[in-house]
Amino acid sequence: MDSTYAYPELPFRPSLWIESTVISVSEAYAVADCGLKALAMDHGNPTIEGARVLFCSDEHVTFVPDAPVAPGDRVRVLPTHVDPTVAKHERLLVVDGEAVRDVWAVDLRGW
Repeated sequence: MDSTYAYPELPFRPSLWIESTVISVSEAYAVADCGLKALAMDHGNPTIEGARVLFCSDEHVTFVPDAPVAPGDRVRVLPTHVDPTVAKHERLLVVDGEAVRDVWAVDLRGW
C-alpha cells in the first residue's frame, strides 16, 4: 500500500518502503540517501514517519525529523505510488522484523 491510500480509518499499514540512510544533519533539517531516482513522485512527496519531508532531489530526501537523528541512522521512506517506485529497482527484499527472508527479482525494465 502506498501512502496515497493511508487513511486513518483503513486497517492497513505500509508494506513497502525504501530503507534509507541519514547522510547529513543540520540544526534545521536532515538529508537521507533516497531521492527521485529511487521514488516515483507522480503523487507527491514521500512520507517518513516522525518527520516532515521538505523536498526530494535526484538522490536525496531532505526532511525535518520530530526527534534527533544522526548520520548513519536508518529511516524508512514510504513512497506515495508503489508500482512505479518498484519499477525503478532491480530487486525487493522481503523482511520479517530485521531479518531478510527472501529476495524478489524485479523485471520491469523497458515497460
